[in-house]
Amino acid sequence: MKRMLLVFAVYLCAMLPGAMVHAQPQRTIKVLSDEPLQLALGPIAEAFRRDTGIQVEYVFGPSPVLVKRAADGEAADALLVQPEYITELQKSGRVAQGQATAIGRVGFGLASRSDGPPRDIIRTE
Repeated sequence: MKRMLLVFAVYLCAMLPGAMVHAQPQRTIKVLSDEPLQLALGPIAEAFRRDTGIQVEYVFGPSPVLVKRAADGEAADALLVQPEYITELQKSGRVAQGQATAIGRVGFGLASRSDGPPRDIIRTE
């Protein structure tokens, strides 16, 4: 998880300077973001503001809620949600084709205690 957040932070920092050209007149970048990223994005936004003077305004929520807001016409400079929702927005024309980039992947693990009864755990990909 820490590695994914680090990769995300590096990617976001690399992307935001490119957005600066478009964001300079407004001095604010609006980001709709999935809630689990809230802890990681706060320090990134503060460092970006300190270095550039451009404020990053986050709106956090569950992916389905953010996608509905975007589908209803709410504008944002960046949308950080689960990939399947981006596909829906591309089909509806709210996100341009070819403009989405996967920046991370989250997995989970399952194990049983070594001192407990044996369990039948099946791994699928």
